[in-house]
Amino acid sequence: MLRAVVSIIKTLREKGATSSEDLMDGLPRRTFYRALDALKNANVVLEDGGLYRWCETPGDNVYASEYEAEKALFHSRNLLAGLRSLVTEGRVSLDTELSTEEKDREYSLAHLRTGYQEISDDYNRAEHLKKRIGNKEEELGKRIGEESLKAMPKHWSRSTLVHVLAGNVVSDIKEALRGHDASFVLNLSTERGETRSNPYVLGPAEAYETLRKLILDQERSEENLRICRAIIELENKYYPLRRRLQEQVRTLVMQVENGSPLRGHCSLCSTIRILKK
Repeated sequence: MLRAVVSIIKTLREKGATSSEDLMDGLPRRTFYRALDALKNANVVLEDGGLYRWCETPGDNVYASEYEAEKALFHSRNLLAGLRSLVTEGRVSLDTELSTEEKDREYSLAHLRTGYQEISDDYNRAEHLKKRIGNKEEELGKRIGEESLKAMPKHWSRSTLVHVLAGNVVSDIKEALRGHDASFVLNLSTERGETRSNPYVLGPAEAYETLRKLILDQERSEENLRICRAIIELENKYYPLRRRLQEQVRTLVMQVENGSPLRGHCSLCSTIRILKK
């Protein structure tokens, strides 16, 4: 049975939410279900909608009283929005002061660092990859913009057009490298006296040939292709890691909603009496 236990834990940690059929993976049925039941009884595997999820090995804080445990649970539930925001794209604050959610995000990160080292490490790796991807896309967008400006007549509305071209050319190159259609250049057309690639109006109809050549030159550029291959290589590491993080955070949220305070601690926990962390 030990082999079955190890196999189940390894699969759940690598894949996240998994069906019993995928977990079994060649194990004797009776042995598999004995091992799975043992892990469920130990509260390290949870069943959710027919899928099984791995929970961190119990190592909860020990509180001074039931009242302190209730305070910790209330505190943990208040951090759920911040915890969820760790795996939600596009949350950027323009305020000079941190929003409530951003503060909760920092408190949540502190709990991960002090109570869930593996999840914290995954989060840091994902953020590092995300930053590298952003830097390379910015580098490529700037390069495409500079090359496009050289080919454009000076009377065109240049700044908006360069921005549209850079973003969509990068997207086209990545799609082509992944084996999909490069939709921006394929949708390039003249309509009602305009050159457009829906939903963008790029210029007058007479600009069609110049724009088509400009876009194709950039999409066939060996240097642009090289940078996009590097971006895709980073994305192939980032997105599976991000999906795993989303599963891990979902499990933590579910545990808190079911009455288990977050492990670890943050600066707000100084108001909660903890006997052992």
